[in-house]
Amino acid sequence: MFKKIAIASVIVVAGLVLIAKTSVGSYVHTGWKQLKAGTKNQIPLEFEIERAKDEVSQLVPDMNKYFNEMAHEVVALDSLKEDISRTRANLDLQKKNILVMKDDVQGKSDTQKVSYGGTAYTVERVRTKLAKDWEAYKASEVSLKAKEQLLEAKETSLVAAREKLGAMRSKKEQLEVQIAQMEAELKTLRVAETRGSFKIDDSRLARIESSLADIRTRIKVAAKAAELEGEFKSDMIPVQEKVQVNDVLKDIDNHFGKTETKEVASDRSK
Repeated sequence: MFKKIAIASVIVVAGLVLIAKTSVGSYVHTGWKQLKAGTKNQIPLEFEIERAKDEVSQLVPDMNKYFNEMAHEVVALDSLKEDISRTRANLDLQKKNILVMKDDVQGKSDTQKVSYGGTAYTVERVRTKLAKDWEAYKASEVSLKAKEQLLEAKETSLVAAREKLGAMRSKKEQLEVQIAQMEAELKTLRVAETRGSFKIDDSRLARIESSLADIRTRIKVAAKAAELEGEFKSDMIPVQEKVQVNDVLKDIDNHFGKTETKEVASDRSK
């Protein structure tokens, strides 16, 4: 069993190597591209337009998601601004206290007293607090600077996000216009295709016209025959109207006289 699997694997690998190393790969690749192109060309344009419209419509929930994220970012930005404002206020207060303590302990011995709010403190104790407050102040300054840099970065990012959303909305509107135009063009194309491909079976009409032409020709032939018949029929004596020869001869004799007729006939014989 394993031997068969191994042999099959070798055959597959050899086939892949043959495809990759020879012109067979080019034929396969070209055939695959043509197959994909042919398959794509079989998809109706109406379906492609509907797919494009659906894709564009999906931009709306995407933009809504970005709007929601941007709203959170704006709220966080406002909180950061408030934090920075509080930090600056605290630093201003710390700075004042530090400068006061600095003036109070400067040039004095550790045992001397300094009063704050009605309470006396030794200079040594004030110096200790001054040192701690000074370190805290410097740490707060570093923190404030970091917050200010973060605020600047967030504001820049928010501006970029607004611009990107604006561009996306503008692009969405442009795509909708383009799709509407393509949809109208496709409808026009379909009408043109209908006019060109819709064929009326006029074979019956052709047969009728041919039949009418034959009838018209037969009528003309019959009319011409009747005309010719009338033309030649005038020299023919109908049997039913045939005049009796004896009656004609008798009538001629009566008109010219029998003797005169015989003399005319005698002259012709000479």
